[in-house]
Amino acid sequence: MSDNPVNQVPWPGLKATMMGEESAQGIGAPDTQTTDVNQIIDTNTQSPRTVTPLIQSQDFEVTSASLNTALGWLAHSIIVDNPTTSWLYLQNINRYVGPGVMQCIIPIESGTQVAQAKFQAPPGVTNPGLYHATNAHVVYTSKLYMPCPGYAPIPGGS
Repeated sequence: MSDNPVNQVPWPGLKATMMGEESAQGIGAPDTQTTDVNQIIDTNTQSPRTVTPLIQSQDFEVTSASLNTALGWLAHSIIVDNPTTSWLYLQNINRYVGPGVMQCIIPIESGTQVAQAKFQAPPGVTNPGLYHATNAHVVYTSKLYMPCPGYAPIPGGS
């Protein structure tokens, strides 16, 4: 068991696996066994219980191929690191993230259940191609974050 409060399950009486580690059991909890992160079986009643994580997120590396993946849950924000020299287009929300922009946060109030991204410049702009870094990092999360335009790293900085 972990003494880390981050790993403690917020529902008394349940025990879950988080990132492959056993987490703390609630006070006065019945014996439980874990089948996966979202499925818990109460060993007293033998009934399965599904637990939805409080915040869901999924990371993607966008390469020269397009990203088009069903999430299976509703994402309300996208966090983008685009260290490449090309524009990144998030087609399902019709937003562009410029070359070299890091930690750009895009809220989606209505949400999306599909992760989509590809390297494509806005109309009238030419993408110079992928130099130096060839992958962008995109995180879809169920939490609705405040928007942030991101920043461009200072050349030669750390």
